[in-house]
Amino acid sequence: MKNSPHIEMMAIFPDFKIGSIGLGYLGLPLVIEFSIYFRVIGFDIDLFGVKSLRHFHGSTLEVDDRILKERIISTSEQSDTDSNGLFVTGHASHLKTCSIYIKRYLLQLISLTGLS
Repeated sequence: MKNSPHIEMMAIFPDFKIGSIGLGYLGLPLVIEFSIYFRVIGFDIDLFGVKSLRHFHGSTLEVDDRILKERIISTSEQSDTDSNGLFVTGHASHLKTCSIYIKRYLLQLISLTGLS
């Protein structure tokens, strides 16, 4: 019986964590997809937006609130879990433990050039 892609990804990259800088109309949908397979820390300087996401509502309306509720990990769960999901923060210090970083400007370049 073949393993699901989720199980295979976790076996290959058990401690892999993605950091995203910017959770706007480009960053949020991308990190929601990554959070299916990996632990993701999403950082944004817009503290109102961070608070809104912690209440499972994205101000850009790019991601349905029901999906946000499924993928976003609460503050208390973030340090206690090895499960995948998105931890949303306004504190850059939370990004220290990430294996790789995605910046908003890179996403804009990809979007503008059609490289995706």
